[in-house]
Amino acid sequence: MKIETEGMDLLDDILGLFVKCKNRGETDERVLQQIELWFREKNQEAKQIFKLASQQTDQPKNITLLGFLFQYGIGTNVDENQACRLYLQSANAGYALGQSRLGYCYYKPIGCEQDQHRAFNWWRIAAEAGNVNAQYNLATCYNRGIGVEEDMEKAFEWFQKAANGGDSDAQIMLGRCYHEGIGVEADESKAFESYKESAMNGSIRGKFYVGWCHQEGIGIDVDCEKAYKWYKESSDGGDTSAENQIGVLYAIGDGVRKNLRFAFHWYHRAASGGNSAAQYNLADCYRSARGIQADLHQCIKWFRKSAQNGNRTVSEALQELFHYPEYF
Repeated sequence: MKIETEGMDLLDDILGLFVKCKNRGETDERVLQQIELWFREKNQEAKQIFKLASQQTDQPKNITLLGFLFQYGIGTNVDENQACRLYLQSANAGYALGQSRLGYCYYKPIGCEQDQHRAFNWWRIAAEAGNVNAQYNLATCYNRGIGVEEDMEKAFEWFQKAANGGDSDAQIMLGRCYHEGIGVEADESKAFESYKESAMNGSIRGKFYVGWCHQEGIGIDVDCEKAYKWYKESSDGGDTSAENQIGVLYAIGDGVRKNLRFAFHWYHRAASGGNSAAQYNLADCYRSARGIQADLHQCIKWFRKSAQNGNRTVSEALQELFHYPEYF
């Protein structure tokens, strides 16, 4: 009896972690990281938790957790069809998180045929029930016309609800709405506050946007020293846009002492992470011998990478180099 009680306590613990993470809008990647950390801290094996979850399917929240375990192969083999069936069972029982997960299945698709209209409808049901993940996804549907006609005012409305619920991605999108006047009158001060709220919630991307506001004077006075501070925090989390902007600050000497070698270092770091703007800047360093010896082979290599990643400004730079045909 004691062993069964301990098992139920463990299941309730990981279920609580799962529900808490998803209800505050965290990505699956982040949830998986949290679950992996939980296993290490509790010294538990995934197979044992899967076994416990398989034996407790009397409640929709347990069924939803089991679907998640099947979806990502936690303690069992990946079975997306079974995951979708379990999410459907939970959704039909009226559980908002299960409804949100089912919408995600129809959107991706996972274990079913893709159906954006069904994705939208399940997200709408879950969003109206208060699920923050679904509120963000519903806002995205209205913003991009996924399963429904575009409606920027409704997109703003649902981004705002998700942001108020603590979703850091929604807080960023709310900031963009205020900055660009999407579905609401533009207000740079409110944009900055929304970006900062996301950053204070720990969002790596939110920290980038706060740095960007400080650098560009969006909703707040220009302060490149503060911009550098926020960019550095964001870059520590792996944000390549922040790494690129640190390179920009070093290249022009704003907020930090000008140092072309440091600029090159940060461009290279961001470019290696796939950032197209940094790839362009790195190529320009090789072309102009800024922080590194000139090297046309490397210059063209990085210009081409930037173009492959969608940078449309590269063609003019390559045309300027075209009188070096041996490099093409």
